[in-house]
Amino acid sequence: MIEKRLFVEKILSNGATALFLPSQLLMNYIVKILLALLGTALLSVSCVKDSFNEGDINDGKILVELIQTANIKSRTSIEADGYTATWSPNDQIALWAEDSSNNFALDASTFTLTRFNESFSSAIFAAYIDPMATGEYTYYATYPVPTSTNGLKATYAVSNVQDGSQFNGAYDIMVATPTVGNALDGKSPANMNLKFAHKMHALKFVVPRGNNLLELPITRIDFTFPTEVVGDVTIDAADPTAAPVLTNGSRQLSLTFPNGINEGEDMWAMVFPTNISGEITYTVYSGEQRAMAQSIYIDKVVEESHISPISIVVPEMWRVTTITFSVAANYLGEDISTISIVDSNGSTIKTFTTNPANKYDFEIVGTFNDTYSGKSFRAVFDSPHATVEQSFTMPTIAAYAPNSISLTVPYLLYEDFSSIGNISSNDNYSSGVNSGSKDAVSFLNGWTGARMGASAGKAIRIASRRETSANYPARVDSRPLTGFKGGAKLAVQFSYGMNRQEGGLAISMPGVGLTYHFGYVTANNAYSSGDSTGTFPYSKYLNSTNGDYDTINNVATYTLEGCPASTTRLSWRNVNESKSGTTNGSYWLYIDNVIVQIAQ
Repeated sequence: MIEKRLFVEKILSNGATALFLPSQLLMNYIVKILLALLGTALLSVSCVKDSFNEGDINDGKILVELIQTANIKSRTSIEADGYTATWSPNDQIALWAEDSSNNFALDASTFTLTRFNESFSSAIFAAYIDPMATGEYTYYATYPVPTSTNGLKATYAVSNVQDGSQFNGAYDIMVATPTVGNALDGKSPANMNLKFAHKMHALKFVVPRGNNLLELPITRIDFTFPTEVVGDVTIDAADPTAAPVLTNGSRQLSLTFPNGINEGEDMWAMVFPTNISGEITYTVYSGEQRAMAQSIYIDKVVEESHISPISIVVPEMWRVTTITFSVAANYLGEDISTISIVDSNGSTIKTFTTNPANKYDFEIVGTFNDTYSGKSFRAVFDSPHATVEQSFTMPTIAAYAPNSISLTVPYLLYEDFSSIGNISSNDNYSSGVNSGSKDAVSFLNGWTGARMGASAGKAIRIASRRETSANYPARVDSRPLTGFKGGAKLAVQFSYGMNRQEGGLAISMPGVGLTYHFGYVTANNAYSSGDSTGTFPYSKYLNSTNGDYDTINNVATYTLEGCPASTTRLSWRNVNESKSGTTNGSYWLYIDNVIVQIAQ
């Protein structure tokens, strides 16, 4: 208890605590209130604080100290022997003060533990409050400070994840019997006799020695109860006999043990008082290892202010290797409905239906023969209007432990031309003859282009041609959108830029612009440059000279309707304008970063 003595400046011979406050605090009114906290059957939690906020000194507030004397049942922390009770650091209570006109001078005001007696027979709580009007008040108190209040109704958020390595006073909810007393005016000490009633139930789990077949320290236990045991607990500060009310309840409760816990050591959980009748299932973890799931049967009314000891057995290790998939990002444009994991032989090893938790567990039960680590797999995503896939290499899988893999739902089509090589097919400028409709070249597994070029790893371009007596267009067509099921609009985005080169003297160069036409085709043909086949609902006129393979700064967005399933290909046609003049010219439309999604 040495660390707790540090908070006591002097212990007087009669057991009282003398406090030495800074000189500026002595200038404030100090009200000392004697609290005789008469405990009931369950221990509760206090807290200790060595310093106190002095920022309210200049706000016209007074410092109120509640000198609390209590027997062992009112203290709030349990020592290792399981019986000795002490105060705990940072303990706080909430206090209300209601006058005869039902106005509140104090409304769940927070009082913080600042000192305690070496023998734990007294403790001091303090708060700065506004001076109270003279008169008689009814005082109400709860422990700890509630999460929220509505008048005298105090609500506490009792977590479904608790530190089970010690008695958790944060959830040992108490309410005091209301008492009547004079205003806290700082002129004389006020005696206040508060009797607290405990409103929660404590479960004390233990693994008897020789019953931890996992043979590892316990770091977590996940429980599922037959009824809701944690959630938002509301009590009535005006009526300590009123039953607490549970809302937003949960049957799941996890106890964590940051430093691990072993056989024979107590494990604590604070739960809502209720009738627990049925099986409690639980799984014990040691780091990433876990024991086989186990269950115990209980038929018991767990009452307010009581402790229920429960012995549990830890089974042997559950030899299950879990690969948990999740979707980190979805670029398809609509939600997916299923995920299938397919191996390199084309065999589906598991199909998952999507869920709000975004967790998809593939479990290998029994001896783990690693045929997964480093192997190639595909994740196939199915949605109402598309089927797309992501290839990935399975990371090293840890046996008998959880493993996590993040997946990404790709675009219906995404092409940044990072894998393209150099291509030049009738796209360069020539002062001579380069007339006629040119045949297409194929690239990138299904793309075709005529009068087109590409710079390795960068972008593509299509080059319409002007000669003295004729214009010759160019075109490019994407690979088919084989994953598209039809029945939806397509949202398309791409980057574009323009440049040109014209022959002759500068004074005679006409500065010809171009118009690109964008749409789609449905046949898997290698269209020649002069072929105008396709549906082209969009056109745009360009006349600029700032584009090249490294400078493609414009972005176009379009919506295509009526596209058929699986055979749709995006199409661009480049047609330069007609102007008088005798010079030849090439007019380039640069294209990059093509994206297709399902339109919403």
